[in-house]
Amino acid sequence: MKFHPLFFLVAIYFIAAEKASLFAGYTIAIIVHEYSHYLVAKALGYSLGAVKIMPYGGRISGYTYNSFFDGMMIAFAGPIANIVLSLVIMSSWSLINNAYDYTINIIRSNIYLALVNLLPIYPLDGSQIVFLFSKNKIRMAKRLKVISIIFGAIFIALSIVSIFYSMNVTLSIFGIFLIISTIFDKDKLLYEYVSLRSIRDKESRGCYKLVSIVVDKEVPLSKLFAMINKEDVKEFIIQGSNIVISEKNLIALSEQYPIDTKLKEICL
Repeated sequence: MKFHPLFFLVAIYFIAAEKASLFAGYTIAIIVHEYSHYLVAKALGYSLGAVKIMPYGGRISGYTYNSFFDGMMIAFAGPIANIVLSLVIMSSWSLINNAYDYTINIIRSNIYLALVNLLPIYPLDGSQIVFLFSKNKIRMAKRLKVISIIFGAIFIALSIVSIFYSMNVTLSIFGIFLIISTIFDKDKLLYEYVSLRSIRDKESRGCYKLVSIVVDKEVPLSKLFAMINKEDVKEFIIQGSNIVISEKNLIALSEQYPIDTKLKEICL
């Protein structure tokens, strides 16, 4: 498990604002949420990278779901785990003295995280669910990105307005998180799903046209993904070398490296 540097800055803010217990509740909720995704994906046979904890959420690198069922199981695992943990803790209130006082922030954080993650906003779980149900994946991926930026701007605006009442910095942090995740993740959601499905469709046909493309080492994985389609099979030859990357190799690399990693940064 890794922690994003901003996580510690947010922790300092909450401690300074005398809200350490609230931050602790959210941290527990995030860890439970992300590791639930992780464990379900592992159980389904996926090869995963590290779990990275950020100020308002987390990220797991290294998996592209292979089917609708897998995608739904992984997407719902986090929210369901948060709800189950809340119910288990609530059941202890009648058994343990003062349990309510010590656990209320944990319960609120878990319920809040579960419900918010079901919103159709990228990169939240709700966006994955909507994406799985959509017929036009390319159009939906673009719409989800626009929705995420709009909601991010709304949260930041609400935080600014709250200055005149009871300042809520957390809204700004969440809004910034949505916008940054959308911009810097590029089209990861689109590339990983559409490209993988395209490869499988071509394999089922058995006959296809092979197209070789020479690429520079400065090119990121995302640009190679963008070239994959259902009409032909691509192989990428790295300029100045004999290294060839097939479409299957590309999928394997996406399980090990972020989608914006340049070819020169990859051990081939």
